[in-house]
Amino acid sequence: MESKSLFAGQRLEMTALEESDAPIIARWFDDPEFVRRFEAVPARPRAAAEIQGLILTARDSQDDYLFGFRLRGIRSLVGYGALDGINWRNRVAWLAVALSSDYWGRGLGREAVRLMLGYAFGELELHRVQLTVFASNDSAIRLYEGIGFQREGVYREFLQRDGQRVDMLLMGMLAHEWGTLAAGGSSSPPGACAP
Repeated sequence: MESKSLFAGQRLEMTALEESDAPIIARWFDDPEFVRRFEAVPARPRAAAEIQGLILTARDSQDDYLFGFRLRGIRSLVGYGALDGINWRNRVAWLAVALSSDYWGRGLGREAVRLMLGYAFGELELHRVQLTVFASNDSAIRLYEGIGFQREGVYREFLQRDGQRVDMLLMGMLAHEWGTLAAGGSSSPPGACAP
């Protein structure tokens, strides 16, 4: 039996983001669909220098952990994830995961989120991980619920897109819920990815 790695799943590895990754990430922000699924602000391209600044700021932070997701063996950057605004007293963090649209629909998002949760609950010993997702993003909601996140609240009509109001959902997972899943609950173990 292969031992589990803190930073590697079946197809992805979680690595540091380097300044040299900034031009790759900046290209993802040229895709309006990518930006509109990921951010509540109006879609706009991002310059590599802006992305570099975010990478450097996170590197110096004690409350934000930023990782790149790379295909194992190839080391190609396919996404990134963050545990932001960690409240150490209460052991709570916000989770964000973004994959290049070139890799949507391949199960890599599930693996990326599971790697981040394994790190959050295992290495950082957090008690709670939470996230927000737009109610219009059905695939992300299915992914989060499939992993074990619970819907906890709704920010009603939070976002205006294309002349329509869209709710934003608050979802959360607690350490004991992750522990049950990791110990053989309804989902596969940390780092594993469904086919």
